Order: sequence, then structure tokens, then C-alpha cells
Amino acid sequence: MADDPNPHELFHTIEDHWNWDLYVQQCDRIKLTDDQRRKSKDSFRCLQEKLGTGFLRQAFNQRHPIYRWYFADSAPPARLALIRFAESLRAFEAAPKFGAIIKRIKRPLRRIEDLHDITEAMAIIEVAHRFSQAGFDVELEPSMHVTTSK
Repeated sequence: MADDPNPHELFHTIEDHWNWDLYVQQCDRIKLTDDQRRKSKDSFRCLQEKLGTGFLRQAFNQRHPIYRWYFADSAPPARLALIRFAESLRAFEAAPKFGAIIKRIKRPLRRIEDLHDITEAMAIIEVAHRFSQAGFDVELEPSMHVTTSK
């Protein structure tokens, strides 16, 4: 195991942690199957497309949950979780209100309430995807109509 390349050796400067391509390259240094490696690389590209190239700098600086869970952690289970999250995003990219979920996920992390909202939005997309895969009709951020009686 000593001959395995260190996945963190790719990062030499702070700015390197904001470089999407280095995370894609890092997948070659992690014990994954060929299919998992390909899917991990595709997942980083998906996040870059959905969240924007500049998001990674903000996520790094604020220790955003996406950064902590999918970028800072290079263990194989973190890459598998990344794949599931990206698949969930792809599954709903054409859905109404997908933009609202992405906006919640991308929000700056300034207060504890922001953290709660970000993690809730991330959970919504993943749980919605699981329900969809199980055959349920799923709607993101449905409108709720409440009637009060007097």
C-alpha cells in the first residue's frame, strides 16, 4: 500500500483547492473500480456545471458541506456518495423548481441557519431521487395551499 499515490499531493497551493480539474485527476489516485473512477470524474464535472466554476472557491473558504463531504474527503466512500449526489442532481435538472434547489445548495454559508438550509436542500434532492427510482411521482419544492377555518 505504500506505493499508492497520495491523493492530496496534487494540491500545492490554496488556489489548487479551487481547481475542479485537480479533483478529477485525484480520482486516478483513489482505490476505485474503473467504473467508479469514471463516474466520480463525471460527477465532479456535473457539480461544476450545476454549481458554477467559482463555487468551489466559496465552498472551500466557507467549508461548505459540499466541499467537506465530497472534496476534502478523498476516501472511496466519499467518492461513492459524490456519485449518488450527482446522479440525483442529473435526475431532476429538467424538473420545475430545480433552480430553487440549486440556489439553496449554493447559498453562502454565513449562519447556522444557512447550514441547515443547505443540508436540507441536499437531502431533498437525494431523497426525491430515491423515491423517484422506487416509482413514485416526485415534485421538488411543491406549493402548499393552506386553508384556515374560522
